[in-house]
Amino acid sequence: MLTVEQVYAAVALWWAGLDKFPVTSATTAIVVATLRMRNEGRVVWSEALLCGVFAMLATLCLGFINTLIVMNIPLEASSGVGGAIGWYGTTRTIQFLES
Repeated sequence: MLTVEQVYAAVALWWAGLDKFPVTSATTAIVVATLRMRNEGRVVWSEALLCGVFAMLATLCLGFINTLIVMNIPLEASSGVGGAIGWYGTTRTIQFLES
């Protein structure tokens, strides 16, 4: 087997075992933040990536709290959480977390 095929097989196995909800939440947040900033006239990729990180952490915390307290919140709502964080932005999210 070639090295390229081995790398492809490793990536495919890694992706198959990965929990997709944090990834979709982060992707949604990055896309929404980029589109929001594009409407404002400036696109800052670091802010969009930070929105993705915040959304991924929020999704992981939502899954942990859901398991811990049995809140019965569907994890499919995590994309909505990611979109809300992307629309809200990192500066307002940081201000919300600090207060």
